[in-house]
Formats: sequence, structure tokens, C-alpha cells
Amino acid sequence: MNILKKKIILVFHKLKGLFKKRRKWFLAIFVFLALGWLSGFGVGWWWSHGRLSRFPEISSSTRLLILSPHPDDEVLIAGGLIQRVLKSGGQVKIVYLTPGDSSVGSVIKIDRNLRLAPGDFVALANRRHDEALVATKVLGLNESDLFFLGFPDQGLREVLAREKGDPRGPVVSRSTKLDHVAYSWAYKDGQEYYADNLEADLIEICNSFKPNLIITTNPMDTHPDHKAASEIAEMLKNRLDLKFDLYLALVHYRDYPPRGFLYPPKKLFNDRWFSFELADIEISKKRESLDKYSSQVNGYEKGWYMRFVASNEIFEM
Repeated sequence: MNILKKKIILVFHKLKGLFKKRRKWFLAIFVFLALGWLSGFGVGWWWSHGRLSRFPEISSSTRLLILSPHPDDEVLIAGGLIQRVLKSGGQVKIVYLTPGDSSVGSVIKIDRNLRLAPGDFVALANRRHDEALVATKVLGLNESDLFFLGFPDQGLREVLAREKGDPRGPVVSRSTKLDHVAYSWAYKDGQEYYADNLEADLIEICNSFKPNLIITTNPMDTHPDHKAASEIAEMLKNRLDLKFDLYLALVHYRDYPPRGFLYPPKKLFNDRWFSFELADIEISKKRESLDKYSSQVNGYEKGWYMRFVASNEIFEM
């Protein structure tokens, strides 16, 4: 036991001496590793750039459908991909599940008024609809390529749990106080906020367009509507007789997105992530498109928004 103890002490003193001689090197390595871990670099750019799979090739046969929880999500997650599909001769349709009419912060920024009425949120929906028309036009889309379902912002999960015949009646929006779609530009004005109606609208659109590629938000996203969008996509996989690839993108998650090259958060990293790298013109057009969402890209949010204008877009399969 004494011999073992002496050996341990001897090794300790040798290491101590080595550290004194190479103190600067050890400190440099420690700082590098610490910064790498904190910034995500160690499992971020270097790791993911080498291990992220390449997104499948786009061609003239690509029929891309984007299920966007709110107006602006389509550009955040796939503004570059949309351009590439159109340039390749493919087709793109966007379904906006909600008009984003529950954004309290946006209404306050616009009206500079803390006393908010239901009409203020209806006005916000109209504004975000108009912004979407302009933003997607920058990417090369026409109004006929867009479907605004008009279901309640921050209420999609509640809608999915409410079917016709429920004694509580249709879901009531927390912001607009409406229980039905009340926008003349919506896909079906007057539609009550029930899961049956939401599913019927989506199935009708999909059967008409016949997408072979669907992109929506990731179930690990912290926004409830974004979680609901992924549930809706899974429902379509089970209900449709169409074959399509489904890819999921992240918007809201702690410390996401990173600056520069996009890569998944450490906790979510796996071998099912794909990277779609953008050309310079696609990056430029994506930035221009996002700028059109002036109700959202404002103040402190702009820095966060513009991190999505990166050299790539990432999707999990």
C-alpha cells in the first residue's frame, strides 16, 4: 500500500512539474476546449459540416409543399430551398396554418399601445398576410401558390384536440376572440376552429397539388404551434395515399440558431440531419424576403431573425 501511495505521489509531482514547464500550452488548450464547448464549435461547424448529410438533389419534378405555422416561418426555414426548386423548374406551394394573429409584441410595436383589443389582432393578421404576399414574391412565388388557412395562432394544439360534436364547441382564439376563420383572403372563410376542418383543408390541398416533398417545423421546437405543425405533417403521412419525403426544420430552441453556418443544437444532434447549402444570390434574396416581414423583423428580434440568413439551411428527416 505504501509503495502504491509513493507511486501516485511520484506521478503527481511529475505531472505538476510538466504543467509548470508547459503552463501556457495547457492553458491555451483548456481555453480552446472551453470556448469550443460553450460556442458549440466542437460539435457544431466542424462536426456537423463533416457529418451532416447532403440534402437530396432538387429537379424539375420536385413538388415542394411547406406547412408554415405562421407567415415568416417559410422563409426562415426554407427561403433558399424555395428559390432552388423554382429555379430548377419545380413547383412550390405554401400553406400558412395560422395568420400569426396572436403576437402581442408585434401589436405593441406597431400601435405603441398596451391596451389591446381583439380588433388589433385581426389587423395584425391582415398585415402579416400582406407581408407574406410581398415576401414570397421576392422568392419567385405568386399569390396563387399560397394558402392561408386562418386557424388561431398559438391555438393549433388545442384545435387538434377539438373535433366536431365536442360539447365545448369550436376553439376560441385567445387574441381575436373568434371561433372561426374570419378573413376574406383565407382558404375557406367561415370555417370553424375544429380539427376536422383543418385536416379536411390540408387533405384537399395535398390531393390537388400532390407534393413529393413536405417541409415543416420540428417537434422539438419550443413554440407550441411549431410542435403542432409536425403533428399535422405526421397526420398527412397516415391519411394521404401520396408518397412524399418529410423534412423538419427548427426555429425556436435554446441558443438557436448559431451565427454563421447552421448546425443542430448539441442535444438534438443525430445522423438524420441534412444540410442544404445556398448560393450567394439565394442568401441575398432570403435576406430581402425576410426584411418584408416588418411587423416581425423589428427591434431586438432582427438580430435573431438574420441568423437564419446563413450559408445553409438544415432539416431533420
